Parts: sequence; C-alpha cells; structure tokens
Amino acid sequence: MASNESLSAAASVAAIPGIGPTYSHKLSRLQIASVRDLLHHYPSRFLDYRKQTAINEIRPKTDVSFLATLGEAKRFNTKSGKSVTTVTAEDRTGKINLTWFNNPYIGRLIKPGEKYLIAGKASFFSDKITLISATIEPTTGQSLHTHGLVPIYPLTAGISSRFLRQKIKLALAKTTLPESYAASLHAIHFPIDPTDHLAADKRLAFNHHLLLNITNLAEIRKLPPSPDLVIDRVLHRHLVASLPFKLTPGQLKAVENSYPDLTQTSFTHRLIQGETGSGKTVVAFFLAAQALAARQSLCLLAPTKILASQHYQTFLKFGLPKNQVALITGKKPLTKVPPQPTIFIGTHALLTQLPQKLTFPLAAVVIDEQHKFGVKQRGELLTRQPTPHLFNLTATPIPRTLALGLFGEVAITNLAGKPKNRLPVKTWVLDQSRFEKSTTWLKQQVEQGSKIFAVAPTIHGLGEKAGAEKIFKRYQTTCGSFTPVYLIHGQMKSETIEKTLSAFKKAQGGILVATTIIEVGVDIPEADVIIVHGADNFGLATLHQLRGRVGRRERQGYCLLITASKEEAGNDRLRLMSKYHSGLTLAKMDLRLRGAGELFGDRQHGWLPVRLKNFWNKTLFKQAKSVAIALLEKDEPRALAIARRLAAW
Repeated sequence: MASNESLSAAASVAAIPGIGPTYSHKLSRLQIASVRDLLHHYPSRFLDYRKQTAINEIRPKTDVSFLATLGEAKRFNTKSGKSVTTVTAEDRTGKINLTWFNNPYIGRLIKPGEKYLIAGKASFFSDKITLISATIEPTTGQSLHTHGLVPIYPLTAGISSRFLRQKIKLALAKTTLPESYAASLHAIHFPIDPTDHLAADKRLAFNHHLLLNITNLAEIRKLPPSPDLVIDRVLHRHLVASLPFKLTPGQLKAVENSYPDLTQTSFTHRLIQGETGSGKTVVAFFLAAQALAARQSLCLLAPTKILASQHYQTFLKFGLPKNQVALITGKKPLTKVPPQPTIFIGTHALLTQLPQKLTFPLAAVVIDEQHKFGVKQRGELLTRQPTPHLFNLTATPIPRTLALGLFGEVAITNLAGKPKNRLPVKTWVLDQSRFEKSTTWLKQQVEQGSKIFAVAPTIHGLGEKAGAEKIFKRYQTTCGSFTPVYLIHGQMKSETIEKTLSAFKKAQGGILVATTIIEVGVDIPEADVIIVHGADNFGLATLHQLRGRVGRRERQGYCLLITASKEEAGNDRLRLMSKYHSGLTLAKMDLRLRGAGELFGDRQHGWLPVRLKNFWNKTLFKQAKSVAIALLEKDEPRALAIARRLAAW
C-alpha cells in the first residue's frame, strides 16, 4: 500500500508497510490477522526508561537508559567461533562497554563520535560491567525503544517486541480510530506514565464488558421460557439409598446445587467441574431421574460413541427404565420419537436427529466434556421451545465458559474429592533429544506391568511434525522387541478401533499409539504412562484430559510432554502441567494465557483482552452490565448498534 494511505481496522495486517507474507504467517501464531488484532495485542509489561542514568551510576542486573557518545565498533571471534562486536560508550561521568554476540551488522549502524540513546540490562562480562545486546537509537528521531515506558509484548519465534512497537506505532498513526478507543489505544501501548496506562486499561476493559453484556443480555431476552419442574424429594431419597455405592459429600452437594436450576422458568447454565473419577456422571443421573418423574425429557451429549455407550449402560445399571433411555449414535439413529418422557444419550448425531418439538420437552441438556464440541454445536440443542437448562460436566472447562463463570454469568459447582489412594500423576516436559534416550525406562515400566499410551497431534503429520503413523513405526523399531505396539486413529473403522483396544487391554504390557481419540471414554486402569508428542500443539484442557487416562490405580502414573518448540513461553505453559493437577486451576491458567474467545460468538478461543488488568474487575463488569440493561430497556436497536460498533474494534 502507498505510505500515505489510511488503514481500516478490518484490513489484513499485511496492509501495514513492512509486513509481508513471512511476517503475516509469524503473526498468525499470535492470533494477529488484522490491523485490529495488532492494536489489541496489549503489552504484558513495560521497561521503565523514563529516567536516564549516568554511566558511573550503572549497577549490574538493572535495566538502564542513558545518553552517550559511541566509539568505533571492534569485532573479533571467540575460540568457540562466536562473533563478538564491542563498542565503548562514554558520557561526562565515565565509560562502559556495549557487547553484541553474532550481530556483525550492528557496527554498520554506528557512526563513531555521535550521540545515541542506549538501553538494556547491565551485567558482568570479562569482569567488567557491560550491556549485552543493548538497544541503540540515534537522538535525531522519535525514541520508541530506549526512552520512556517501553512496552514488552507476548512474542513468538521470529517476532520481537522492537518489531511490534514499530508496527503498532505505525498502525496507530495510519488508522482512523473511533473516539471511544483512540486515546485509550495510544495510552495502552505508549503511555506517558503508569496512570495513563491504568486509565486506558480500565476504559478498554469497560468497552469489552459492555459489548459482552449487551450481546449476552440481548440473546437471553430472545430465549423462550424454560421448563420448570418440582423436585421429588421422596424419589431423591430412594435414589440415594438404591445406588450400589455411597455418594461422596461432593456428589451430594453438586446434586443439591443443580436441583434449583430445574425449578426456574428462565434459562440457567451450570458448570459442574470435577477431576476424572470424581463421579460427575451420577449428578446427571439424578437430574435425569427427576426429569422423568416430572414427565419431561433430558438430553446427555457425549463426544464419543464409547463414552455415550458407557453413560447408557450406567443409567440402566443405576435403575432408569430401559424403555425410557435411548442411545443415539451415527450407526444407531433415532427412527421414532418415543411416546413417553425419555433420556436421550448420544454423540453428535443427537444434534441433527432430535426433533425441535417434543411432546415431552427437554428439561435440560447435559454436555459431557464440553471442549469437544464447538460453540454452534452446543447451541443447536438450545434453539428449541421451551429452552432447556444447560449443564456442562468437565474436568477442564473451556476458557469461554470459565470466563463467564468468573463473572457470575454461569454458575460453577466444583465437585471435590477423588478415589482414595490415587497418587498425583508425575508430569515431565522433555525435548525430543532427551525423550529418545528413554527406551530403557519405557522397557522397565512395561516389565513392571504398565501399559503405555503415546499420543500424536495428527494422523499423517504436517511438515516436520510427525503424525501417529510415523510415531507408530518409531515405537515398532525402538520398543517392538520387548512389547507389542498398536495404532488407532479417527480414520479407522470403529470395528477396527474396538478390536485394537480389546487386543491392547488383553496384552501383557503394550504401547498404544493414538490421536486424541483416547482423550475421553477410554478406561484402561493398567495404563500408567502417557506420552504426548508435539505437546505444544495442545491446550492445557486437552493435556489435562489426556493425563487423566493414566494413574487410575494405586501405582504411580507418569505423563511425558514432548516438545520440539524452542519458545520459552510455550514451554513455560507446559510446565504448568508439572506444577498443577487441578483441572479448574489449569483452565484458569489457560484462560489467562490463551484468551476466552468470543464469549458470545463462535470462536472457542481468541482475542479477548485477558491481559488487561481490569478485564478481571468484577465491579467494572457489573457496572457495564447495569449500563447494558439500561440501554436495552430504553432502546434495544440503539444498544445493538453500540455493540456492533464496539465489536468492530
């Protein structure tokens, strides 16, 4: 584009001068595709270079900025072959060395005898205080990198904060910004002082909260009433007494928390979070039994045929009448609507096969492991009259639902407790070269009676990333001499998958290579080790679900996260798995790291401003909600128009 042309918010980030296809691809890893995305890529912190330091006052391990005259650049090579460039900086108080490694071009940028603004972290090098890889700028232009509050951004390989500062500054200058955003976007990136930044943070967070509330409240206002039923306490006591096990206090609390939702005439949404083995399914059973008693139906949506079948068998074992429980899958379709209240249990097939109108309407929709379904898929079961109540059962809630829960828009029930004598799964983050040395350890695990899962991010692989088929061949080569190796993935016929799983269960030891097809519904207690290849390709929610496949008996379980990534931020994210074993805690971490997506839109994760300090301000959210209610009640079309303008930014 011409240098004097203005930019639109919706324009591709490639419209910014200096961003071509290569940089566009790299920026996409930060979920930056448009000019708007770039402007909302907020700093994670600032370097405070407002005060210039005299050279004789510079101390090690401090970030400093100063004005100095630079001498001539000198270049030499170390014994190890590193290229080293050194320059002496001098002001009226003293001298200090600046050092760059493997950056021979820096010397071409320096004009000896001229003054430069210099910034960086002071440290010891060759027994002298020096600045390693200092940033320098001539005094003639505007300083973006060496003076004032200098923003530091979340990065990816090949993208630096220096690059982002330059392109964001350019985008701010070239984009026509709405009044409600202009000053705040400038101040969030390039504040004069911290108070400017905090004020901008609060204004931008309020704008986002207002958008969320207008959109959410407008959607709720359109929903038809929900069915309400009377809880049968006699039935409840009978169910508690007739179960083949004693309910834990956590399960009883979750059931009692859920009952009031079914009695409301307005739509309710509850998240029931509990670790693998905590007994979330029994909560759904109690809701189902109460629905049948009230002459209403219920739908339980599971992500896989295996899990749906397990739920079906569980509900029958717990005592629901067989003629009032229907299993619906792709190969077992709903041929006729039952003439009585029914508990519909199934996979994605339920979304298309269940009629919009039922003689005995759905009192509730229960979704097991919600992160396996898209936003639109989950919504399809709610677009009916009356509007069924919604319950999510999960070990790791998706960030979108968790964000709504933290703001009070979704009720959260934490189902505490897990089976006795279960040890936390030890979790290690390893690079590929370290993992390749683990064959002896794997053999020891098999000899001690363990089975092993090995998970790949794809079937066929992509670029340098190996898929399940290639990883399967590797295990056959390295481990096939001491244990059988199996392979399953989503492109296989279900009969083949079931046959392979059966053989794996019966084998002594064994390694099962698979995609995330094993994430839910596969229960093999003898599996004590899971190895996740390309772990940096998965969200924390999926990794926690996969980890839940092992450690299901009293033996120690192990989870190995194998990464090829050299990005420290990505590996830091994976190390959270070593530190935390709570799905709810990890979901909160995922929310802060990845964003919550468009809370009331279609994207599961995305651009929501979780790095804004005031995004987490519940008081501010409630204030925005009050404004949204007033706008909708006074003039709904105008309120929706405001939301559209906010959404455009």
